[in-house]
Order: sequence, then C-alpha cells, then structure tokens
Amino acid sequence: AAFAVVGCSKIAASWFPERRFALFMGMMVAIGTMGAAFGLRAISPLINTYGWKQTIFYGAVISLVLSILMWLVIRDRPAIVNVPVTEKTVAQLPVLQSLSEVIFCRQDWYAAIFAALMYVPTLAFGALWGIPYLVEAHGFSQSQAGFLTSLLFIGWMFGGPIYGWVSDHIGRRNLPMYFANISTFGISLWVIYGQGFTEFTLAIAMFLLGACSSGFLIAFVVTREKNRPEIAGTAIGFINMLNTFGGALLQLVIGWTLDVVAADVVFTEAGKSFSLLDYQKALTCIPVCLIIAFFFLTRIKETYCIVKHED
Repeated sequence: AAFAVVGCSKIAASWFPERRFALFMGMMVAIGTMGAAFGLRAISPLINTYGWKQTIFYGAVISLVLSILMWLVIRDRPAIVNVPVTEKTVAQLPVLQSLSEVIFCRQDWYAAIFAALMYVPTLAFGALWGIPYLVEAHGFSQSQAGFLTSLLFIGWMFGGPIYGWVSDHIGRRNLPMYFANISTFGISLWVIYGQGFTEFTLAIAMFLLGACSSGFLIAFVVTREKNRPEIAGTAIGFINMLNTFGGALLQLVIGWTLDVVAADVVFTEAGKSFSLLDYQKALTCIPVCLIIAFFFLTRIKETYCIVKHED
C-alpha cells in the first residue's frame, strides 16, 4: 500500500503546477483517509454476510480492475513520453545516486523527522491506543470509542485540503506547519489530561486533533520542493518511510510505558485494563514528540512554494 502515496505524489509532481502541489496532496489524503474513517464500518457487513475469505477475494478483484484502469488512463509527462529508453538516459539518474542525494540533504531529514513526530497522534493514538484509552480511562463503550476515534480521521479529510489550499494561496510552507504543530500540541494536552468528557466535547476534540495535525503533510511538499524534480518520487518515498516508522515505533513505546508505569492494573477476560493516570503517564510521549517536532520545524527553510534544490 505504500506505493499509493508515493505514486500519487509523483504523478502530482509531474503533471500539476508547483504552486498547487500542496492542495493536491491534501486532496489525495482526504480521499485516502475515507478508507480509515469508513472502511471498517463498510466492510464489516460484507464479512458477516460472505465471510472474510470471500470479502478479501472481492477486494482483490476490485483492485485488479482499478490497476487495469490506471494502466489504461494514466500517462507519463508529455515531455518524457517520446524519450527513447537508452543506456544514456537511464544512466543520468542511477538509483543509488538519487537515494544518496536525498539521504545527504539535511533539509529532507528535518522535514521527515518533523512529519514523523507529527504523525504520532494519528498512528499511535488514533490507530491503536485511542479506543482502549477511551474505554478504560473514560468509561465509553467500544462502539462510542470507535466512533470518536474515527472522527480523528474525518478531521484529516477536512484539514488536509484546507492546509494545502492555504499554503498555496499565501505562498508559504512553514507558517501553516507552525500552526499545525502548536494547535495539535494544545489539543493533545486537552485530550490526554482533560477529565469529565462528554461524548460531544470529546467528539470535537478528536475531530480537531485530526484536522490540526494533518498540516504536517506540507512537509511532504517541502521535501519535493527541496529536491530536483527528477528525484521527487525518491524524496517523497524517503519521508513517507520515516513518517510511518515514527508513528509505528511510538505505538510500541506507549505500550511499553504502560507496562512500566502502571500502578492500578485490572485483569479482565480481554487482558490488562489500565487507569486514567496510567494512560496519562504513557501518553505524555505524544506532546513530548510535538515539542521535539517544533525544534526540527525551526530548522526547515521556507521554500516560498518554489522548487529549489538545497543541501
């Protein structure tokens, strides 16, 4: 599935105007996030009716049809369609040379680490620890917790395009990322340390957490603008790798911290159940990650929506 983000980003870098790249990224994420927000709810009835094997088979058939349609419809840039594939043209951009350019670009590292730390609320909290936190620490039912957590991804659907449009419109990349970082930090404190939540207030908090944190996607745009167009796919693949790795690593860190700091563990048929204080201690790593992300953001140079290769 990793090819989805990299492939769409490469298409955008090839076909769309440079000043509209952030908007395209936001739209791509908004559409893609629909799967996280509504996919489980939509696929559960199919599994109940046809079984998981048949459902996965139907999914494979649909994917095959989509692949054929993409092969028939999507084209390379007109500038390179008629370029013959010769030894000379292939040798211009060896794989290792493209990768080394990205790896040795400090700005790529700053943007990638910033994105990875900003993705923690979504991948570590929204995709894993959010539901048990809401159920065990705040007493919501599984269905309520699932709905509330899905609002984080729905927030992404709105936030991504808005951040992209605003960034393109004002001709700045860093300013929206600062807003995303600071606002996400404040909302994460509210979600983690707040008490006495009603379902309505927590729904607002989860939606805002997704909408605000989605602004880190502009870091992908910055990475694209700080590298040569020929290696746009490599650069976006690099930041996507670190971005996902950071969120996945924090899933483990939160679980490990819960085991270490837990003082009021309750054993149930489903396993361990932790208290609100235990979760607050373990989830403290989220605002800490956002503080570190702010530091790396200060190291990212403004591109002013212009592709300019930098070290």
